[in-house]
Parts: sequence; structure tokens; C-alpha cells
Amino acid sequence: MLKSLSILLPSYNNDCRPLITALHSQAEALKDNLLRCEIVVYDDCSTDTAKAEANRQLCESLTHCRFVRGNHNVGRSAARNRLVELAQYEWLVFIDSDLSPLPSDFLAVYAAADSLGAEAVVGGLKIHAPTDTEPRSCLRYLYELGATQSHPLSWRKRNPYAAFHVSNILIRRDVMTAHPFDVSITRYGYEDVLLGRELKDNGIRVAHTDNPVGFSRFDDNAHFLRKTEEGLQTLHDMRDALRGYSGVQTLVERLSCLGLAPLLRLAFRITRRMLLRNLTGRKPSLTAFSVYRIGYYAMLCRND
Repeated sequence: MLKSLSILLPSYNNDCRPLITALHSQAEALKDNLLRCEIVVYDDCSTDTAKAEANRQLCESLTHCRFVRGNHNVGRSAARNRLVELAQYEWLVFIDSDLSPLPSDFLAVYAAADSLGAEAVVGGLKIHAPTDTEPRSCLRYLYELGATQSHPLSWRKRNPYAAFHVSNILIRRDVMTAHPFDVSITRYGYEDVLLGRELKDNGIRVAHTDNPVGFSRFDDNAHFLRKTEEGLQTLHDMRDALRGYSGVQTLVERLSCLGLAPLLRLAFRITRRMLLRNLTGRKPSLTAFSVYRIGYYAMLCRND
């Protein structure tokens, strides 16, 4: 049984009060087991100052809870590294601040996770249907639901590093200190994939368990597409380090070796508007989304 946990929430323009409240309540309930907990919220200079202020006021009203606001936006990787610096205890729990709800035994499951004999334990996500839009019309909901269904716990256990994500993870502080997030990644995406590869290369044991946090807030389709494009740009920037960790990259590189990349780029230029109409419409197709990602990445590789 672990004796202490630093619960770390990186936040940017998120109202994470429900998550903070639930975590604090569970931490208080575990005091009888001599588990010491702290909650640290790092606000990466949110532009929504009202949400940041609401988070700050709640943290200041709770015991063993801190709110730290950055002077300027440093990005996802640097913000997480800052949280590691702020943490006091041996074990860290990273949770993305836009996730909720928590299982009622969330902290108790992680407190007992030392029995898995790993330096990092990934808890997973549970996808909830959006309440503010028709689920069938929400591209990100469809994509995340498909990803969790195709990568159940049994698959994650067989592929611990390929399924490595830091949106909900227990990890030793000394591991994160020795292997910080790569701050050269300034765009959206792939910082956790790169960390997973580094842990694998250094023999750090990663386990997976069923301790999911809910995913119920979804970008609109146009915003999700912009984030997808930004993530593909990150993949292209870090292509040497990430080789073998992206199906999109692997496929495009194979087609390029076969001399088919120019044809793929031509097909994408011809069909791009049609794909976008579908993906921003009322019935987006995951097949169209896969085709769009492949074509977009191929365009990024045209000068390689």
C-alpha cells in the first residue's frame, strides 16, 4: 500500500472544480489508511481568467491543496514538468483537468497499485456520450469511443508502451525527474507517446489497470480537426523519435517507399474539401477521418 500521493492537475482554460472536489473527498476518506495526499493544480496562464480564479478559490479553501499559476503559457510538456517540480511525494498521479467523473475508489485503487510491481500504472479512460450535442454528430466522441473499444484493458496489458498515456497515470516521481517531458514539443500531441518510448528504452516497467477517469467534454468538429492537424505536425517534427509508434506515419512511409506518395497527395488535394464537409457535418465518418489524417500527413512529408 502506498503511503503518499501527489495528485497533479495541469490546467488551461478548464473549470476543474468538480474534479478537485472529488479528489479531495477521496483523499480525506483515505486518511484512516495513513495515506497522505496533496493536490496541486498548475494553471498554464489561462486566458479564461474567470475559470482560473474559480479554481484558485476552491484550492485555497481546501486542505492539502495548492493552486499555482504560471506567468506565461509554456505548453503541455513544460507545464507537466513544472508540476513534477512542485510535487512533494514519491508517487505522482497525473490527471488531465478536463476529465470527470472519477470512480468512487479511484485513489484507493492507485494506492494499492504497488502490488503490480511497476514504476508507472496507466488507469485508462471511460468515454461518456456528450450531453450538449447529438453523439452521432460529434467526431471526437466517435473517435475516442472507437479507440477505447479497440484497445481494451487486455490489449493495453499486452502492449503497455504502445498504450501509454499520461491523461490518467500513476508514476514514480524519480522516474519523471529522470525522464521529463520533452519541452521541444510545443505543439499539441505526442508528448506522452514520446515519453512512453523513452521509458521502454530505459527498461522502466509500465503496467495497466482498470481505473478509468471519465471523458465527457468534447471539442466541436472543426476545433478537433485543427488539433488533429497540429498533432500531425508534431508527429512530422518528431518523426525520427516516433518512428514505429504511429500507424499513420508507418503507412505513409511505406507508400513513399513504393513510389506512391505523389499519387496519395494528389488524391488528398482532390478530395480534401469533400472530406472536410463530411467531418464538420452532422454525420462524420471515422473512415473519412482516417483518410484525412493519412492524406494530411502525406502533404507534410512532401519535401522530406
